[in-house]
Amino acid sequence: CGAERVAVCDVAQEKIDLAAQVGIDGINNRDRTLREVALEMFGDLPEAVIDCAGFGPTTEQIFEIGGKTTTVVIVANSSKPVSLLMSSIQRNELDVKGCIGSRPEDFQAAVHAVAAGRLNAKGFITARYEGLSQVQEMMEYTIANRSTNMKTILELA
Repeated sequence: CGAERVAVCDVAQEKIDLAAQVGIDGINNRDRTLREVALEMFGDLPEAVIDCAGFGPTTEQIFEIGGKTTTVVIVANSSKPVSLLMSSIQRNELDVKGCIGSRPEDFQAAVHAVAAGRLNAKGFITARYEGLSQVQEMMEYTIANRSTNMKTILELA
């Protein structure tokens, strides 16, 4: 069970490079549409699309690349309104799902995958801070680096 092929599209080259480090094909789609990228990578439109970026123009394009019965999962929160052509959902019979956060069992599965060596998490933690006295510094870092930041960890004693 699982995907035959997984790809990452992003406008931040640092994230594409990180994907490559863990064996995921990545393409910077700053100058191309998601449709062009999907056809180049897969030769066809994807069966599933997961939006983890929340970047308005990209989210809009996700609904344009869906083939018949594509599943679209929206994980990210967009900071600005996103314009969607509702008829594209209807015409392509898209299955649209929303997801926020994760369940405890999802976290446990990820921990076991990393521990077993099935998932290489190297590079996913962008910065670490220790103690509540560093909360302000951590938040400033996260906001200043939001386009390239993956995960910032605050360790409490």
